[in-house]
Amino acid sequence: MPEKENEKTLTQKVESLGTLITERMDKGDKGLETLSAEVAGVKVQLKKQEEWTAEIEKKYEKVRLGQFGEDAQKAVIPARYLKSIETAARSGYKDPVKVAAMAAWLKDITRISVPQRFGIREIGPILNDLEKLEQSFGMEPAAKAALTEGTGSEGGFTVPTPLEAEVLRVIEDSAVVRPLARKMSMTAFKHNIPDLTTGISVSIIDEEGSITQVEPVFGQKVLTAKKFAARGVLSMELQQDSSIGIVDFWLTLAEEQLGLKEDEQALEGDGAGANFTGIVAASGVNEVQSLTAGVPTNGGVVKYDELVKTKWKAAKRSTRRGAAWIAPPELARNAEALVDSQLRPIWSNPTAGNITALGAPVNGGPDGVMLGYPVWTTDVIRVDRTVGTLTTAGNVYFGPWGHGMIFGDLVGIMFGVSEHVLWNTAQLVARLIKRTAILVGVPADFTKYTGVNAA
Repeated sequence: MPEKENEKTLTQKVESLGTLITERMDKGDKGLETLSAEVAGVKVQLKKQEEWTAEIEKKYEKVRLGQFGEDAQKAVIPARYLKSIETAARSGYKDPVKVAAMAAWLKDITRISVPQRFGIREIGPILNDLEKLEQSFGMEPAAKAALTEGTGSEGGFTVPTPLEAEVLRVIEDSAVVRPLARKMSMTAFKHNIPDLTTGISVSIIDEEGSITQVEPVFGQKVLTAKKFAARGVLSMELQQDSSIGIVDFWLTLAEEQLGLKEDEQALEGDGAGANFTGIVAASGVNEVQSLTAGVPTNGGVVKYDELVKTKWKAAKRSTRRGAAWIAPPELARNAEALVDSQLRPIWSNPTAGNITALGAPVNGGPDGVMLGYPVWTTDVIRVDRTVGTLTTAGNVYFGPWGHGMIFGDLVGIMFGVSEHVLWNTAQLVARLIKRTAILVGVPADFTKYTGVNAA
């Protein structure tokens, strides 16, 4: 009978093992279903945002046609700003009427913010002009802050949707990371991103061995929007001039600086205070250190073999799909001079052929191609870090930016003006505010090559 007892015991073990496997699979399936549902929710939100944007553009085009096929937006531009249409056309703008309408909106918002500076006794007519301009963009007129003599706007004014789209376009044109990153719209200042912290393990076991219990762990990463504010000075003369200077000059400069600040935070953010946690400080990012005589004590010059290690440091194949280098110009310059063991250059200049092969060009295309991957340069990466006795150290970053880096934008950009900061010089301080979240969503996707001499 011992054989029967052994067979019974083995049967019980198999049944128990089958039950355990079923339970684990059920938990894993439910967890994956939850994750899939959350991902699907994000996709639905993105689709709704795209539909909303398309609806706004469609409404704008419909309004522009007017009742009799005439340009209805041109008809509502105040007479004092009609000269801006000619100026915009002469400057080469594709849609000079739209640009002039944007300029008129910005100028009138400034005028009602500081009425005493522009000799305005009656705010009503200008508010009426603003309402018509906002309607001409296909949007409902925004509620204006209560204004009295000597009181500016409370927090600023939400810019019309087409102007917001133009702001984001210029920011993207002037930045490096944003065009490469995954972007999503946010409806609240915090947005949870589902994250599979621990997955299912597979192991080989003995015939009667037990399966190690590993349950899937589902976590969340949080996109938290913070305020990016550009601040600059406008002269009374610039504001009173009927040209499009405020759009073509100050606003463009503000947008470019916002783009550079986003780059800085995504790459070099240290997580301190209001800073985001960028690639340099994110936990889980891979690292290759520059060495001198085999040790990283004092950093070292950029080396071919270390760049190769950086490229292959992240083990998963997916980390090299759509990957790119981002480096300070000083380190890119030094890397361009390197050759491999066969004295072949590892750098090639971008051509029409390899730009197309690397995907849609960003900012006119990459600065170069290194070890088969595009190189984008930005001067926001520090090259003054101290590593031992070296005081000119910088970093190079590599990874699939469209997969592991996430940008979230809260809809609504604010523009405001104050006369009080520079009262004694009769100048105005203008401010542009947008709310953006930056998250290193998958730190293990990225590798930082650190301690490299930029001299």
